[in-house]
Amino acid sequence: MKKNVLVIIGACIIAFLIAYSFTLNRNNKVLANNQVVLSKKLIENERNVHCLMQNYIYSNKHINERLDSFLTISGRVDNLDNIYHESDSVILICRISENHCSACTKYAIDLARNSGYKKMLFLAKNEKKHSLRNLIESYNIDTNKIRSLEMEIATADCLMYPYFLFVNKENKILSIYIPFEANNENDQRMISLMLDEYNKV
Repeated sequence: MKKNVLVIIGACIIAFLIAYSFTLNRNNKVLANNQVVLSKKLIENERNVHCLMQNYIYSNKHINERLDSFLTISGRVDNLDNIYHESDSVILICRISENHCSACTKYAIDLARNSGYKKMLFLAKNEKKHSLRNLIESYNIDTNKIRSLEMEIATADCLMYPYFLFVNKENKILSIYIPFEANNENDQRMISLMLDEYNKV
């Protein structure tokens, strides 16, 4: 009888330890998952803060008042009026360079394309024909959608990655936006909000 009681107690202790161990493991997994989610949110928050600070700093530094003329791939002088004759809304310009890191350039070009905005132009910093050709081939850019302008448009040109310009029908630069690689949806949302806001005016 004593033996049976001891066996039952032993079995209960083992069952309790197994259940406790299972619960502890499950709680540890939940805790680990929560830590991963929290860590991702903190990283995303840091990126957003960095992006906002960078935009605030460079939006309050030098920006040219307007865009006058630039060059086509053939070397012909062109301006926005020749591209969008009846434009009554803002034009989205993605400022790129062959000197920017390729991942940053691809990110900005993808952002521009994913915006779905029709009145869009890629403006390269280097006026050399072979540089334009390299950008066109590397990122599959339509030759009708790219121009070059070597002069500095804004202090943001000193950065080693692309940025966006919002230009109205009078060729006046309304503002710039500097994306932060890996911000993904937040950058896309910000560009859409800015386009919506400027198109209301």
